[in-house]
Amino acid sequence: MIQDYKPKTHASALAMALVLAVTATTEERAAEAAQLASNIAEKMNDEVRFEAVKESVEACVAYFSEMPAV
Repeated sequence: MIQDYKPKTHASALAMALVLAVTATTEERAAEAAQLASNIAEKMNDEVRFEAVKESVEACVAYFSEMPAV
C-alpha cells in the first residue's frame, strides 16, 4: 500500500522518519530511516519541538506494540 502523505513541516517529517525507523522490516531499512531522521533533526532549530516529536513517536510505538494482534 502506497501512502500519498507528504509532510508539511520538519516536525511531521521527523515523526514519519522515526516511525519508519522503528517499524522497518530490515536492519538496512531501519538504518536508512534513522539516517533520514537524523538529517531532518539537524534542520530543526527548535529543541523543544524536536523532543516533543520524539516523545510522541516513542509513546505511539509503545502503545501500538502492546496492542493484541487482530
